Amino acid sequence: MTTSSLPNIRDLFDAVADLPEAEQEEALRALTNDAALIEKVLRLCGHARDNNTHFSSAIAHHVTDLSAQLSEEMAAGDVLGTWKLVEKIGEGGMGSVFLAERTDGVFEQQVAIKVIHGLPTESAKARLSQERQILAGLKHPNIARLFDGGSTPSGQPYLVMELIEGMALDAYCVDKKATFLDVLALLHPICETVAVAHQRLIVHCDIKPANILVTTAGRPILLDFGIASLLGQGGDQAGIADGDAPAMADSKLTRTVIANSGAAIAYTPRYASPEQKAGKTITTASDIFSLGKVLEELCLTDAAFAARPGTANFIAPQHLKMRETRAIIAKACNELPSLRYSSVANMADDIKRVINAENVHAAAEIAGYRPRKWVGRYAVALIAGTGFVAMAAGFSMRLFEEKKLAQQQAIAAVMERDNASAAKRVAETATQAAIAARAQAEVAQAETLAAKNDAEKQRDYAVASDKKAQIARQQAQDLEGLEKVAKFRALE
Repeated sequence: MTTSSLPNIRDLFDAVADLPEAEQEEALRALTNDAALIEKVLRLCGHARDNNTHFSSAIAHHVTDLSAQLSEEMAAGDVLGTWKLVEKIGEGGMGSVFLAERTDGVFEQQVAIKVIHGLPTESAKARLSQERQILAGLKHPNIARLFDGGSTPSGQPYLVMELIEGMALDAYCVDKKATFLDVLALLHPICETVAVAHQRLIVHCDIKPANILVTTAGRPILLDFGIASLLGQGGDQAGIADGDAPAMADSKLTRTVIANSGAAIAYTPRYASPEQKAGKTITTASDIFSLGKVLEELCLTDAAFAARPGTANFIAPQHLKMRETRAIIAKACNELPSLRYSSVANMADDIKRVINAENVHAAAEIAGYRPRKWVGRYAVALIAGTGFVAMAAGFSMRLFEEKKLAQQQAIAAVMERDNASAAKRVAETATQAAIAARAQAEVAQAETLAAKNDAEKQRDYAVASDKKAQIARQQAQDLEGLEKVAKFRALE
């Protein structure tokens, strides 16, 4: 790239802002021989590295320097309205963040107060106040609430926001060793959240991992929603979709700044869209680009995703989902806004489709995607079906053998049952015979007893008859004696 192709500080800054600090000066010297210009760009880069939000004009750099000096006046113990600053808990390109407590005694509450860098005019302060009202009405469980706002004694604007305890999304993913599917699951609700805000004509303008906290419960919360857009000072109105809508006129949150206007627009180079870096009109497509960059960066922390498996593994369910995720990233991060997703809701839908193993719209242009998707979707079923046939055949053989064994066992059981029945019948016959014998014995015993009784009776009768005979003989003798006595007396 020649010096003539980069004629101004803006283009030079955009060319090297994303490079590592050690490489920026060398890259600038390859683009220009202007030492003063190189020094200015390097100064600007000092406010634009890593996750820090920076402002897109040289004028904004000097404003940032001045406001940073003013921000040093705010410290723990200072009071802003009904809030007392407890301690500084963060510092970024857009401002300083303090933990604060409510001081009016109505109730206890802790909040985060962001003191924004910049010295707005009176008209800009009025517009900021109006825009804060719009942001304060943005209620969503995945968005940190904006409660209040105002200006510090030195004139800097500040915002009172919901205090969220959690880890930055990138740190959370590293800590949990998140896979690319875990990243998709975390980013899906964020996309749905951004879609809700876009429906209300509010653009975030600075989506990055540092602005997404994950609570201990695993719920992602989006911070600083629309705050970057509060810093737009003048300039043309930005469209909220591919074209301007009449409702735009009522939403100053959708205003942006053309670069040559000299106004400050906040963004983070690593995640900013090309149109943001170029100072062009900001639309919802800019947020889509940033979401794509966040998705790409976090997915690459998954070693399997970063390995980029070849097409030979394309039908494997996990590898297929990786290809689909890369297609989503490519569509969201297209250099041309018109070729990105038409809405964040559509991007969220594609992410959900990857998770649910459904057809992903962004992957439709991949050669052979639909048939491979079908094979991939039903590969497990096909493999399972083949295995099932083999298993069924084995099962049938086993069933046949078991049936044969069961039949043999049944025959043996029948024979055993028949033998048992025969034995039972024999036993019953023996029992009946024993009963009959016992009955006969009882009859014989009864007959014997009867005969004995008859014999005894006969004996008694014989004894009685003998006694009678004896008596008769005695009587006969007595008669014979009497006859002799009578004869004797007759002789006398």
